[in-house]
Amino acid sequence: MIYKTFNPLVGWTMRRYFKNIHVDGLEHIPKKTAVIFACNHPSSFMEPMLLASIQPRKLYYLVRGDIFKGKIIKWLLKQTHQIPIFRRRDGIANLKQNEKTFKICYKMLEDNGVLMIFPEGSTERIKHLRPLQRGIWRLAFGTLERHRDLDIVVIPVGVNFTNLDEIRSEAMISFGRPFPLNQYLEEYEMDKAGTMRKLSPILYEKMLPHIVHFAPGELEKEGNLLLDMVRNEYTGKKNGTYIHSGAQLKLERNTASNYSKLNPLQRENILKRAKEYLSGLPNGVDSDYVIMQDGKPGSVLRFLMLFLPGIVGLILGVIPYKLALSIQKKLVNNDPPFHAPIRYALFLLMVLFLTIITFVILFIKIGFYAVIILFSFYFISLGTRLWDEFRWLRAKWNLKRSGLDLQGLKEEHVAIMKALRNF
Repeated sequence: MIYKTFNPLVGWTMRRYFKNIHVDGLEHIPKKTAVIFACNHPSSFMEPMLLASIQPRKLYYLVRGDIFKGKIIKWLLKQTHQIPIFRRRDGIANLKQNEKTFKICYKMLEDNGVLMIFPEGSTERIKHLRPLQRGIWRLAFGTLERHRDLDIVVIPVGVNFTNLDEIRSEAMISFGRPFPLNQYLEEYEMDKAGTMRKLSPILYEKMLPHIVHFAPGELEKEGNLLLDMVRNEYTGKKNGTYIHSGAQLKLERNTASNYSKLNPLQRENILKRAKEYLSGLPNGVDSDYVIMQDGKPGSVLRFLMLFLPGIVGLILGVIPYKLALSIQKKLVNNDPPFHAPIRYALFLLMVLFLTIITFVILFIKIGFYAVIILFSFYFISLGTRLWDEFRWLRAKWNLKRSGLDLQGLKEEHVAIMKALRNF
């Protein structure tokens, strides 16, 4: 009941929290077959919330067992389809509880359900796919051994974020083609360890095309500067909506791949040129998006039309967000993978609480007309649009006032990206 009630609300607020959510490959998800989503894991529970809201099937997912503390928390996590999985670090005694977890997963897959697993085994906020653990195979083949005629497919999934530290950043989700497991069952029964060793690199290669992946090390930190530039080349952006295209993900994946292949001297030259270009942008222009989009973002007319309802939306949205940010810093400030999901969850609850309280107050004061508060979520949507319009208008104004050559800046951006791609 809670899952069914909150899921549409999660989807709605996700589209306010993120400026754009790019989705590709939904057609690969079968309507009835048992499915295991094999997903990378950069941000605690933001990935399952996104997947639950953007794809049509009811989603269950494995999470750290150590958070299942207290009756209320356990009940809430269960109601939102979270299943505990314990690790060695949680203690030998807790590992025994995984037998119950596996039985729950077996039953769910036997009923042709959808299970989300993070085969990397832990959360790390990086743009890099780490080696995969074997637990996914034990669970999948454990189900098939119980029901040999059951069809189970693994779907590789990539969840990518442009900058989780910032509200109104972007998310890119890509679903790969189904990977049937039944053909490997007999091989698994003859040699379990060997089959798992064989399948893990196969799954790794199937997940890789759906993830912005830098080679390990300092390359990711350096390359993020280039990603900030290349994503501004994508022309299909829309505010607060799902974009059913993998175009931006492809741009970012190719950029990461090209950069990782450069030798140190080539990387140094590209970075030096990019930094000089970005440092030449005037104050108040924190991105070259307005340059690469030919000055289209930001409209005085749209800003004026959005102003009054947008101000209401900003009040309804900014206050909960600032409170959520403050609480998040106190709760998990030293655990970066939890920053964004905790902040988002608190934001969601506070928006809901603020709306209910406002509705009750208005209902007491003015009665039936309090139903207008039902539009408060719409005002929040207009508030995010107003904020975006303000940012781009300010950037356009500062760019115009600087007297810099817009065409020259655009040509320099294109030249840097061309040099990166041609090395």
